[in-house]
Amino acid sequence: MQPSKPDPLVLKSGLTQPELFRRNSKLVWNGFVAFICQSELLAYGLPDNPLDAWPWARSFTDFAAKLIPGIDQLARVSEMPQVTRVVMSMLWIVWGPIVLILILIFGRVTKESVVMAMRAVRASWWSFLLAPPLMATIVWVLLAMPDLANESSRSALKWMAESMGRSRFWLGICGSAIVFTAALALAACLKSFNLVRVAYIMRASSPVHRREPK
Repeated sequence: MQPSKPDPLVLKSGLTQPELFRRNSKLVWNGFVAFICQSELLAYGLPDNPLDAWPWARSFTDFAAKLIPGIDQLARVSEMPQVTRVVMSMLWIVWGPIVLILILIFGRVTKESVVMAMRAVRASWWSFLLAPPLMATIVWVLLAMPDLANESSRSALKWMAESMGRSRFWLGICGSAIVFTAALALAACLKSFNLVRVAYIMRASSPVHRREPK
């Protein structure tokens, strides 16, 4: 009797890939909740005019706005532009890199994860080539907020920006979501090249892969 082949979705740790995915998803969700909580504390803890009260804050936000054009775009449509500027600058410059580093450390691309992804979406390996430009576009939109420059725009992004400008509560939540999503998208963009390479190696595991008969 021949020994059965090991399941490619069972990792060396003994966890299956779906179990590992659920565990990592829980970690991401808990991290996002903690990110929102600190953003809310920051938003509600600021005075109405932090740039006038703290000269260093103006220099810091000017520096941040040069790197992240979306900060000034959000402040322009806000009823509390100084608070918006400080909160978004802190989220982008201080917390954004920390979130990105943690995602890069814990979000590994493995053969098992690629096999599971292929089986889940019934995709061929070349479909992963769409990941780099798609993720890069998401990052650019969140960094630059180009839609906010259009006065007549009534998009969901413009509505969210206006809600952030009227409420510190929504400023904390939506600001966290913007920066967290951008960090996820940037990490996915950086890892997508390795994802494409691994997907090509594991292409025979795709359910849509068919070998031509000889």
